[in-house]
Amino acid sequence: MRILRMKRGGFAVGFLVLASVLPGLCPAPASAMEAARITRITHRALEPRRASASLMPGRLGPSDVGVGQGAGEEFRVYWAPGPAGSLPGTVVTFEFRQAFQSLIRTLFIQYPFAVKGERCALFEVAEPAIRQGGRVTAWRVRVSRGGRRLAERTSESWEP
Repeated sequence: MRILRMKRGGFAVGFLVLASVLPGLCPAPASAMEAARITRITHRALEPRRASASLMPGRLGPSDVGVGQGAGEEFRVYWAPGPAGSLPGTVVTFEFRQAFQSLIRTLFIQYPFAVKGERCALFEVAEPAIRQGGRVTAWRVRVSRGGRRLAERTSESWEP
């Protein structure tokens, strides 16, 4: 009887060791295999919108002609899901700080469909936001799904 108990105990310990190793050996479900990556990010300052004297000469004063009201900024985030694609509900988030504000502002794009191949998410910080808070000084981009981060990239000046 004592030998039988030892075998049961040994079996239980062996089973626990096997149970802890097995998940690493089994393939993960497709949703867990998402390995999105951010391939590149481009930035450009948008040209300020200028009033045209030729369109409404009677309504514009001399100081209004050719004077921009501040330009916006455009960020293009190129990203790709893993080889199997991305499930619906993937979100690309663009967080940024501005020169004259300490707040972190957030823009996002949610993809309600499955994504395959490289995508470009376009984020524009509009003229009114630039006039109020100044130029973008730091940014962070994330690709996530269901609250789980799949990829992230930050500017050199980003501080958490």
